[in-house]
Amino acid sequence: MTLEPPFDVDAAASMLRALANPMRLAVALRLLQGSCTVATLETELGLRQPNLSQQLAELRDAGVVSAERQSRNMIYSLADDRQRRLVQALLLAFGAQTASQASVQRPVSRPQQQAAVFARIGTG
Repeated sequence: MTLEPPFDVDAAASMLRALANPMRLAVALRLLQGSCTVATLETELGLRQPNLSQQLAELRDAGVVSAERQSRNMIYSLADDRQRRLVQALLLAFGAQTASQASVQRPVSRPQQQAAVFARIGTG
């Protein structure tokens, strides 16, 4: 089967990998509603700034979002119509009737794993 025009499997896989993380997907779903600042994303999604910045960098690297500096703020938005259609398709595929009816739930944070504790056993 040949896809017309040529389908870029690598680009599609990269974009889907970027959206496979719950935090990044929540960000993309929020950006479907319109552009916003990092502070707005922090507040609305309940994410901490260092973690949010890392997730936004991954989305930028994958070409899902774009950023524009306005004064002291970074404004994020979905990069283009292709990303908008992809996020809308995911939204509709997983339960929303329309994009405007969807509400973005805060991503579930994973519990921190306990570090291993080692005891020193003396000889003698």
